[in-house]
Amino acid sequence: MSSTQIQVPAVPAQPQLPQGDPTIQLILAIALLIKAIALLIHTLKR
Repeated sequence: MSSTQIQVPAVPAQPQLPQGDPTIQLILAIALLIKAIALLIHTLKR
C-alpha cells in the first residue's frame, strides 16, 4: 500500500462566507484576535 494515497486537507472545512465582503472577514478576524488576547490575559492573571 502506498502512503501517498492519504491526503489531509491543510485547513479544516469552514462555512463559506459570502464572497466580495472582506469587512465581515476582517471583523471575524479581529473578534478572534480579541478573544485570544482575553484568554491569554485570563491565563496569565491566574
